[in-house]
Amino acid sequence: SAAGVASAAAAAAAGCGLPRRPLIVTLGTRGDVQPFLPLCRAMAAAGWAPLLTSLAPFAPLAAAAGVNFAPLVEGEGAAPPPVDDPTEGFFHGGLADFYEVHGEAMLLAVERLAASHRADLLVVGSCVFCLSFLRSLGPPVAHVRFAPYGTVDREQQLPASGIAALRGETDGAAREQALQEHHAAAHARDVVRWLSVQKAHGLGASMAREAALSDDDLVRAMVHMKREITLLAYPRSCDVPLPSSASSSSADAPASAASAASASEAPLLPGLPFSHIGFLRESEPPPGWSPPPELAAFFAAGPPPLALAFGSMDVYAKAPWADALLEALSPQRRGGGVRLLAIGAAVPRAVRGWADTLWVASVPHAYAFPRCAAAVHHGGAGTSAAAAAAGLPAVVVPFLAWSDQSSFAAWLVSRSAAVHLPPSSRSAAHFAGAVAAVMGGAP
Repeated sequence: SAAGVASAAAAAAAGCGLPRRPLIVTLGTRGDVQPFLPLCRAMAAAGWAPLLTSLAPFAPLAAAAGVNFAPLVEGEGAAPPPVDDPTEGFFHGGLADFYEVHGEAMLLAVERLAASHRADLLVVGSCVFCLSFLRSLGPPVAHVRFAPYGTVDREQQLPASGIAALRGETDGAAREQALQEHHAAAHARDVVRWLSVQKAHGLGASMAREAALSDDDLVRAMVHMKREITLLAYPRSCDVPLPSSASSSSADAPASAASAASASEAPLLPGLPFSHIGFLRESEPPPGWSPPPELAAFFAAGPPPLALAFGSMDVYAKAPWADALLEALSPQRRGGGVRLLAIGAAVPRAVRGWADTLWVASVPHAYAFPRCAAAVHHGGAGTSAAAAAAGLPAVVVPFLAWSDQSSFAAWLVSRSAAVHLPPSSRSAAHFAGAVAAVMGGAP
């Protein structure tokens, strides 16, 4: 948990003079910022002085959580990269556009904040492609990773012997070797992919050295990885490659954050300083938050509802299966007594006016999910963590299939916590059947 990681680090810092004034730098969507809020609060409670910096639109989110925040860049256009298209190229193109316009200001802001905050540790979150610059500032660098390695088509990336080992068809030693080989290969692919993003886009004058990478990039990157700790902010079981045919027949119970692997486990990759710290999630709503009267009244007025929660994803306008999903969730199809809590700014206006439906633009998962009967969501890290912790069965429909959403969908299915509908099974009838299954009990 965030509190456990922070308290352990604080105890070590008190005795060894370790850093206590971290500057945390992260970009991306709300899901890339939200996990740092409980970590910052836990750090502060343990005597640290964290400063979180990200895009200006997230300042109210940090303020509501009581977290010290400074904007990386301000002004028109300094918004999170768009996620209203499911293709990987669109997302990376949005990031490239951001760096093209705001890269200079971002670097200056990080340098200024590191100096004014007297930062003695730089914590790097998502979508930060300026590691050479950060390393030049002096403080040690730590990485926080929310996405499991090798998230897409993981079984297809293994040789036949590795697949047999992972399916339990070989002994424990062979299985462990297959896992290590898989994780090493997945890590190398991730590093190469990260470097290719840098090479593919012009990033501005001050970022030129970040993109001017030589042939020994991978070697140099691996050397840096040996010097810098990477915290894996998800359970160790998420990194275990799952057969693509995984179904909800597993005997595992729905997972909770409390059951996440501890940071004391052995690193995935021998020689590289990795530690699993489990999901960084809110165990309760932010201090001072209270539910709007209409939300509290909705929960009190009837049976636990079905939550519709796609986070920052604009699935309703861009996903080819959106109309089929909404048809399955319409009052006519979902049947009497099934109520709907529709969460998110992108929820269509027509849905907001449905019978037995309440729309909210945003609500802490820690408050809403324990009060719901089931959920339909995209498989984002934060949403998956909150649903698992609440024991909430779900229908998981990844919007960004190239991202970690597919990995977390497979993880939830493997723990009998979800039904995952592949692209070929996303008709209104399929959605209706899946929702009926999770609303009726464990999927």
